[in-house]
Amino acid sequence: VWDMYSDVPGGTPAYTYQFGTDQCGQYSGEGDCFNREHSFPQDWYDQSAPMSTDLFHVYPTDAWVNQKRGNLAYGTVGAATWSSSNGSKVGPCDWPLCNATVFEPIDAYKGDFARTYFYMLTRYLPAVPTWGGPMLQDGGLVPWARHMLLAWHSDDPVSSKETARNNCVFGLQGNRNPYIDQPEWVEAIWGEGVGLGELVDPEVGAWYNDGMIHLHPELSGPVRVWVIDPSGRMVWQSPVSRSTIDVPALPSGVYAAIILHAQGRRVLRFIP
Repeated sequence: VWDMYSDVPGGTPAYTYQFGTDQCGQYSGEGDCFNREHSFPQDWYDQSAPMSTDLFHVYPTDAWVNQKRGNLAYGTVGAATWSSSNGSKVGPCDWPLCNATVFEPIDAYKGDFARTYFYMLTRYLPAVPTWGGPMLQDGGLVPWARHMLLAWHSDDPVSSKETARNNCVFGLQGNRNPYIDQPEWVEAIWGEGVGLGELVDPEVGAWYNDGMIHLHPELSGPVRVWVIDPSGRMVWQSPVSRSTIDVPALPSGVYAAIILHAQGRRVLRFIP
């Protein structure tokens, strides 16, 4: 079992588990058995399907460490109040602007969890505004969490194990984590690189799915859309007057749609 809460990369972990024989069951301490860790806590999305069984964020972990983590946000810990055998920690967050008790995995797996979170917010984008949690705000990540996860992604690049797991999950679920296949998309989508200001208006939502940009609620008056490619070149524009916008087929990459309407401007980054 590849347990990111107990593994010691390049060393010898205090215990190991085998599938089929070591799944919990009862446990009273670390090293007793493993169970399923929802790295994106179920309470943040009301334990709803299909999120609750999405293997891209459900990992096998030691049950005792899983229990210690509970529904805590991920973060960086200064003075730990508890530590696991591999050095994962619980304690007060010392990341700037993070004021909570958090769980910190070891450095070797911080990028894995960062790409997990970027996947969850991309895969379930239309539902995210209804979710709650200490790392979420207005349908996205709170600023401190976004900056921290970007740093984790940069400091812990995609590993061969992560790629192998991506392939295995694809065989079971039929989808992939694009941030494992194309790690450069993390900065392109979640970083500051695009340089386009976004309309901060929780009453106007926009997301991309199946070749269409969806707006909610439907905007009154004329709407004009420009689509910008990764090099900054405008590749498509059109006036529209409805809540669903058909976008022509585009080569793979990260695009920005600038949506101009009477209430202001919305910038949507998307991957066709």
